[in-house]
Amino acid sequence: MSNARQVTGGKMPKFNKSEIRPPFDYVRSILSEIGVNHQTRLTKGGWPYLTFAHPQNGGRISFQFRSPKRDLPARIVVFKPGKEQGTQKKLYFNDMSGFLAFLGLSAEKIEELRQEQISKKEEKSMDHNGWTYNGDVGIRHGGYYWRADSNDQNTIYVVRVTPLSDAGGPDNQFRIETGQVDLSLEDQLTRAREISGIDPENANLDTDVDAMISAFGLGDYDESWVLQIGPDDELWDGHGKREEPAQRLPEDSSLRDWIKAEYLHPEPEQKPTM
Repeated sequence: MSNARQVTGGKMPKFNKSEIRPPFDYVRSILSEIGVNHQTRLTKGGWPYLTFAHPQNGGRISFQFRSPKRDLPARIVVFKPGKEQGTQKKLYFNDMSGFLAFLGLSAEKIEELRQEQISKKEEKSMDHNGWTYNGDVGIRHGGYYWRADSNDQNTIYVVRVTPLSDAGGPDNQFRIETGQVDLSLEDQLTRAREISGIDPENANLDTDVDAMISAFGLGDYDESWVLQIGPDDELWDGHGKREEPAQRLPEDSSLRDWIKAEYLHPEPEQKPTM
């Protein structure tokens, strides 16, 4: 690692998205798992960078992963405020382990912070207003809420979130689907239990809902549309499909909180189709 020095100007060359995305995704996933808010930005020359608060001292820093074609001491570059107001300093790191050490994030520390975040989420409870959540701890990775009709336990209302990145799309686009599952369809329910390996004697409402959705999806769709959080994902490599979102949210929005506010009302209700 070189000594810190003030950043000099100069236009950056065009970057290779397929080369830059893996380390970016790795750092972004760690920051998300340990509860550090971060944003993706572009320099004037078009280079992507992450900006976030240092996990230990709270100082604002940014992370870049540079092309090997540049005459740089190392590929990982960190910018932090300089001693004089309005200036920046930069640090170079030869590998990811050195960068993580600079952040004070050993493997043990990462796991400790990750478990703290899981505990906080469990304490907060992902269920809401009588709706039950099934899916990844982070709903941005996919999941759904369900609730039985108060007058008919066989009619299940569902709100499902599927990241377009599952099919190679941008990381910040999500398909929002609402609809119903009908548990009175005995033949389908029997088949769904067989596919999921559920013994009928051990089945309950939660396992039946999950089995039906896994096997047959939503039997009756009310709406299906794409939501985007933040600006277009500049690191998307072009595989999969980028869709025109029906709605956009600010970059710092919580997808789960938005779902709760928009859909998870005390009594299930249909929203107007977007």
